[in-house]
Amino acid sequence: MNRQDFELLQRYLNGNLPPSEMEALETLLRTDPDARRTLRSLATVDEKLRERAAASEIVPEAPPVPHPSWWNQAILVLGGMAAMLVFGLCFWNPGKPQRQVPPHQPLPEQGIARVIRMEGSGSVNGSVPLAGVSELHPGTDIVLEEGLVELAYRETGVHVIATAPLDVHLETDMHLMLKRGEVKLVVPPQGIGFVVETLERKITDLGTSFVVSAKETGSEVLVLDGQINVDGRDGSQGKLMVEGEIAAFGKEGQMKLRSKRPAQGIPELPIPDVGANRPFLKGKVLGFPLDYQYKRTFRAEDVIGQHVMPLVHSGFRDLSCLSVMKEGNPLRFNGILGTYNHFPNSAGLAPFASQYGWLAWYSGKVVAPEPGRYRFWGYADNHLMLSIDGKTVFEGSRYDSAFRQGLKVGRQNHPALPCLNAQAGFASGNWVELGEKPFQLDILFGETAGHLTSALLLVEKEGANYEKTFWGQPKWPLFLTEQPSPETRQQFESVLKSMEAKLMGSFSIPESGVWRVANDS
Repeated sequence: MNRQDFELLQRYLNGNLPPSEMEALETLLRTDPDARRTLRSLATVDEKLRERAAASEIVPEAPPVPHPSWWNQAILVLGGMAAMLVFGLCFWNPGKPQRQVPPHQPLPEQGIARVIRMEGSGSVNGSVPLAGVSELHPGTDIVLEEGLVELAYRETGVHVIATAPLDVHLETDMHLMLKRGEVKLVVPPQGIGFVVETLERKITDLGTSFVVSAKETGSEVLVLDGQINVDGRDGSQGKLMVEGEIAAFGKEGQMKLRSKRPAQGIPELPIPDVGANRPFLKGKVLGFPLDYQYKRTFRAEDVIGQHVMPLVHSGFRDLSCLSVMKEGNPLRFNGILGTYNHFPNSAGLAPFASQYGWLAWYSGKVVAPEPGRYRFWGYADNHLMLSIDGKTVFEGSRYDSAFRQGLKVGRQNHPALPCLNAQAGFASGNWVELGEKPFQLDILFGETAGHLTSALLLVEKEGANYEKTFWGQPKWPLFLTEQPSPETRQQFESVLKSMEAKLMGSFSIPESGVWRVANDS
């Protein structure tokens, strides 16, 4: 492996790999065992760095070293990416101590996968309690009556969360047989080709995240991100499935492809009425008229994100790019949370040129709950960014968003923290100092194409104590600019319950600490 290949791996782990280089990365990982070993080495830090990462999600970058050697570059990467370990989460669980082997017992022989978390009761190979097992080998059977188990494959980096009632067989490091239960898989590039088999079908990963469930009446698969291939069963050509699609398989081999559904079944919140009883953060939804024509230079080009970049770069003062755009009805900010499957229609934007996507823009003068340092957390599929006094302080967009490519703003990814729709977990921004005076707040979130998206925006105050989930994630508050009504709070709690049950993610609904909208907004 040469220096160019190493730099390719480095850009990938730092989250700076453009889509145009993804094919080169996948080819390198398929064909070069040394590249796969190097990737695992860069993502698997020693115990001291693990402890440091568990105590603080963001590890400061090491100071620059003049003319670093190839190995020194690797050390710098390790020191600066503790919060971005897409593969590191396969070997450690933040916020929870690792299971220790008693000194008088020999270390278990390394298997193809490792148990990194287990809740409930279950067994391995019919008799061994799952709670006492850390290494899993080819041919292992896992039965779980209640709870969940989280696995990480060593060679491929495949990450699995399986929930009871569960009966699963680990064939090889690239093949899993699911007889009963539900598994969610996140598959990195070197795991492409991983197979999940049910009694009805074989599902082959093509670089994605997906959920497979199996029960007595048949099985089902939901593609969260990327693509999968479902075999033809009878020898016919397989079916390619893409993000958002769901298929059910009957006992007789029949396949029913169903319409897209919200990401992981998270509820969609209603759009609040615009009232005049108190100041609120005002918004509008933007899109292109039906007759708008734009020739994309590549299939997934982010047309709407590129179009509004002059607005963002001007600190939201240059409105010229909006002259060709269509506006929906006035909006009232109600947090950014959950799925948005009917948002353009509900907000009065339709009909519009949905092939180019849509954006919601909220803007106004806001005061922080109290002076101090804050940072924002969240993620969106596809667009999410937040600006204070014309300067972008948070960008939590997906990799194919023009915001991700064009806004040079501090960002850390936290793959070990469950998120609504993000394979890479939450993103967080840099700390920003805020005083008692109002500041200009601008928020953009939306979609690159079609109607469907999902997003989450939370905020953390430096020094504040937050309740933690059982895997160690603080329950940061939902970012709100007005106190929710009892009805709205109930809606938020519905999303919270769904998120905790389906994604193992969480947040809190602030009893206090709501950001106040200034009277002159």
